Formats: sequence, structure tokens, C-alpha cells
Amino acid sequence: MDRSWSETELAYFAGIVDGEGCFAMHRHTEDRFGAQLQIGNTDLLLMQWIQRHFDGSLNLEKRRNAKHQDVWRWTASASDLDRILQGLIPYLITKKRQAELFVAYRATMNQRATSGRRSRGISHSTSRKSAEVKAERMKIRAELDALKRPHLHAVSA
Repeated sequence: MDRSWSETELAYFAGIVDGEGCFAMHRHTEDRFGAQLQIGNTDLLLMQWIQRHFDGSLNLEKRRNAKHQDVWRWTASASDLDRILQGLIPYLITKKRQAELFVAYRATMNQRATSGRRSRGISHSTSRKSAEVKAERMKIRAELDALKRPHLHAVSA
């Protein structure tokens, strides 16, 4: 966790993530995904605050329909997520499980193959993953997808 974040900043940001955040996994290979946390909002001051405090990238998405406002999209991925999520998880409510799944997925990126000719000295991005790691990644992705389908959730108080 970045020691420069106050509890107030983390709690405020967690509220934004709970309300406006999107945990997205995009397939790169059969068992490897790009993991991103995204927030879209029309308020530039809010989005600049997020980027100033939590890094990531900020881009303007122009809307084709003149009735719709342009949207600022903040995105954090890879190592930015590792730092951010450790600080946010205690404060998240609605997106807590999604954040935990991202942490679990990122942990699989640090596991190297345990057998075979590529198991020694090859980085995680090029090593052959064990069947267990591949299965774990697919399980994480399936649970994340299920969490994003509101009709599958039970309402709780």
C-alpha cells in the first residue's frame, strides 16, 4: 500500500469504485487476461483527483451522439492494481469480491511452471503454466463474470 494515501482518501476512492468502477478482464491468450480497473465519469476534477492520487491513465472518450456528454475514463492495470487493491479492499462493499478476485488472478501471474523445459529461469509471461494455474485463472474469470450478472445475485441487507 502507498503510505501517502490517507484512510479518508482510500475510503472515498472505494466509494467511487463501488459506484462507478468496473473490474474488467480481457482475454490475451487461452488462459491469460489483461486485468484493469476502470472508472468513467464526466467530472474532470474528480477524474484528475483519482489520477493524481492513484496514478493510472486518464483519457477522454468523445461521444458521437450530441445528447451524450463526453466521458473521462481512468484506467489502472497490472502493478498499479497490486498497490491500489491492497489499500482499497478493506473499504470496498459492493465490489469487494471482484477486487479479491483480481488479487488472486494477479498472484497467478507470479507463479512459474513447475516442470518441463521452460520451468527454469523463464519469466511468467513466457513460461508454460501448469494445468493448475490455468484452471485457477479460468475459475477466477468465471466467478468475476458471474458477479457482474446482477440477476444472479441475491439481495441482502
